[in-house]
Amino acid sequence: MLVNFVYIKRDTPVHRLDPRVKWILLFSYAFSVMQTVNFWFTLFGFLGAAFYYSQARLKWSETRRPWLFILFLTFMLVVVNYFISGGAIAQGIDLSHQHILYRLPFIGFKAHAPFITSAPTIFSVESITFIMTQAMRNISIALLALPVTYTTDPGFTGIA
Repeated sequence: MLVNFVYIKRDTPVHRLDPRVKWILLFSYAFSVMQTVNFWFTLFGFLGAAFYYSQARLKWSETRRPWLFILFLTFMLVVVNYFISGGAIAQGIDLSHQHILYRLPFIGFKAHAPFITSAPTIFSVESITFIMTQAMRNISIALLALPVTYTTDPGFTGIA
């Protein structure tokens, strides 16, 4: 499958950046945000990425299809993973004292026969915060990645 992102010529601060700076910013942010599950650090990075994206002045009509794909992929990675793992996805958190909001009857996996049984999926404050952190992480990386493709002049990306 060949994907072609159209260069959108505008005079914005993001358009004037060197393409190498855009790539370094994207990879350094992605590497740093993958190292933490802290909600506040991720929120701060999300707000910074949203500001960076707003400076590119990209319109919804120009980036609609990639955003629909990104939102669908984020939903699949975050919400579906939550149900498959039975709600136990928050790493490094003591889950013995959760602030439980709701128990949803669902299927679960056991280590002995029968391997698939009914087990509640727990919705707690901790797990919902972790879901929001994961979604912010994915969307903030997309907020930095989309301007790279739409604001970099193809003439600056290789040997002509």
